Amino acid sequence: MFASCALLACGSSSNSNDNDPPDAGQNCDAKVVYARPTAGTDCQQFASPCEIPAGYVQCCGGFAYGACVTQNLRCVDDTSDTCNPDRSSTCPGICQP
Repeated sequence: MFASCALLACGSSSNSNDNDPPDAGQNCDAKVVYARPTAGTDCQQFASPCEIPAGYVQCCGGFAYGACVTQNLRCVDDTSDTCNPDRSSTCPGICQP
């Protein structure tokens, strides 16, 4: 299920590494974003969308995480966690196409 969201980091592919430059046209402006490992649950802070490592999904929703900053993605409930976004404004979702 999370395979489709694992490739959020600046147009990265499964064979990219942290030294790859961001794709042309990617908005790498300094803007705090949050992401977590695909198999993890704790969202971590990054200084821009282009700093999100391959294999991470962007966190979104509530007061803490805000909207998805990558184009063509929307915030959906993270079914791998135990919180309910209908009952908590701090429950993170994940960005998916």
